[in-house]
Amino acid sequence: MRMRCAASLLGQSVAIMTVVAVLGPTIAQGQATPRQSRWDPHYEPPRTAAGYPDLQGNWTNVTLTPFQRAEGQEPLYSWDEVDQLEGRAVSLEEQASRPSDPDRGLPPIAPTDQRGGAGGGTGGYNSVYIDRGTNVAIVDGEPRTSLVTNPPSGRVPSLTPEGRRRLAATRQARAGFAEY
Repeated sequence: MRMRCAASLLGQSVAIMTVVAVLGPTIAQGQATPRQSRWDPHYEPPRTAAGYPDLQGNWTNVTLTPFQRAEGQEPLYSWDEVDQLEGRAVSLEEQASRPSDPDRGLPPIAPTDQRGGAGGGTGGYNSVYIDRGTNVAIVDGEPRTSLVTNPPSGRVPSLTPEGRRRLAATRQARAGFAEY
């Protein structure tokens, strides 16, 4: 059963990669103007015929910027910090996406209390299907240290008493079910 599922997933992946390889150059030809740098403070997004921002395309929420700012951290990264973070991310992505050695030995089996994630206790194949992002989020031309911009602390506020009550009720309702 597992072999059939793996073969099916492999077949679907090959089909998707084939479509991207065939259509990619065709789609790219439609972009006649060169892309402006995301650092350009005068960048103007493309517009539709009706004058609205053209939001067509592929979108992602992948970023190196954490959702919530670390305690005591400033609201903005310096441009040197951005270069360092993004350079490290690209380097790690390149390293993690290298093909695995097919002749390597078996990885050690993790203790039962540490199993989980991709590959259970033995680890995943590599990072080719994991996208952690390689860019810091830029908000109003500023490299932010958190995606939360309001409140100014960059931290998610504590729940209200009503919010805590609703969360407790949700947890109680879910307690009667298994993890999956």
